[in-house]
Amino acid sequence: MRSPLHRPGVGSARPVRLAAVLCTLGTLVAVLGLGRGAGATPKPPAPSAAPPVGIAAPSVVASAEKQARDANQKLADLSRRIPAQTRHVHALARAADRARARYSAQLDAVAQAGEQVRSATAVREQTERDYQLAHARFIEMVRGGVMESGNPVADTAYAVFNADSPDAVIDALAVGQIVRSNESGLVDDLTAAVGRRRAAEQAQEQALDRQRTLAGALAGDARDADTALRAARAGLARLRTEIARAKRSQAAAILALSQVLGGWSLADPEQAAALNARYRELAAHAAALPRPKNPGHWTPALGQYAANRALAWISTPYAWAGGNAAGPTRGVCAGGDAAADCHVVGFDCSGLALYGWAPFETLPHLAATQYAVAGTKHPQLTELLPGDLVFWSDDGRASGIHHVAIYIGDGNVVQAPQSGDIVRVTPLARVDSGYFGATRPMS
Repeated sequence: MRSPLHRPGVGSARPVRLAAVLCTLGTLVAVLGLGRGAGATPKPPAPSAAPPVGIAAPSVVASAEKQARDANQKLADLSRRIPAQTRHVHALARAADRARARYSAQLDAVAQAGEQVRSATAVREQTERDYQLAHARFIEMVRGGVMESGNPVADTAYAVFNADSPDAVIDALAVGQIVRSNESGLVDDLTAAVGRRRAAEQAQEQALDRQRTLAGALAGDARDADTALRAARAGLARLRTEIARAKRSQAAAILALSQVLGGWSLADPEQAAALNARYRELAAHAAALPRPKNPGHWTPALGQYAANRALAWISTPYAWAGGNAAGPTRGVCAGGDAAADCHVVGFDCSGLALYGWAPFETLPHLAATQYAVAGTKHPQLTELLPGDLVFWSDDGRASGIHHVAIYIGDGNVVQAPQSGDIVRVTPLARVDSGYFGATRPMS
């Protein structure tokens, strides 16, 4: 993954593309000793006084660092929620499958309930016809001449005749009097027809209720399960969208931090020279201090000392495959921009890095290998300390690392950029595209 730290068109005098060849192939030559030419090892250039160079105010840096930390934390928090939400979606998917399976398995029961409804409906229709027939016979009996006023039979018949429901017919028959035997038979038939009709209605309603309950419950379970699954999947999609947005915010925050730390352009030669002179003077003063004791592991004192050792060689020429634990060495003529480097005494990128840490740790003369073996801690941008080694890669992988520099604080690094250039201080964000990561030596 290419780093968001680099802005095209801003950087050293030339892009650090040649370093992909110089710090990878050339350092192999140095390992074989071909870069250790004749002649005494030169001493570090003498320091020169320079006015202070403007660096972002501590409050501005602290604010940018906080924004970067907050962006990192938000992304981490969102990312931690993904596994639980994914498990939740999978659980709901299984529940939905089970609900649909239950519904499918009970389709026969639903069909049987439907058949019972049809059967109950047929019985009710038959009892309705029986009732209507009995009712019609009774009406004919009434019309046969029993309707004299005051006659108990006539009064009962009149009540039945004007009843608006089977229940009203039953009530009228219950309070009325039927005295003739041939008339009482018709009354019995009508009463029985009303009872059968009422029972058929109840049976039909019960069958309908059972069908509605069975079908509704099963379909409702499946529907509810599917609804919950869709909601969970939508939640997971929203979470992934938030993560994508958080990643963009994180990249923007890191870019902003990088621009704050080294936020001015090196297109101004005077400003670049002043920066180099300032750090070279600081390194010269530090050279008078005793070497810190080596406890066998990284300490801030060791990191600062390694950074100061490298800073002491500001303005030293770049030499392909140049540099070892003792200092700059003659380079190797490798063609291209490095065609004349065998006539130059200086450092390449990994040669400068191994020289800085030589009093405490022996490092290989190969940038990609230094990333892997110098230490076990790989600090983030917001965690960098003086002495940390920072790396750039062509393809976003450790095997593609082609350049290394030493972090010196305030968002700056000291580096040996490419043939024709010099050891110089550069804002980390202005070194190159393809920032890969960092290693803390002896960690």
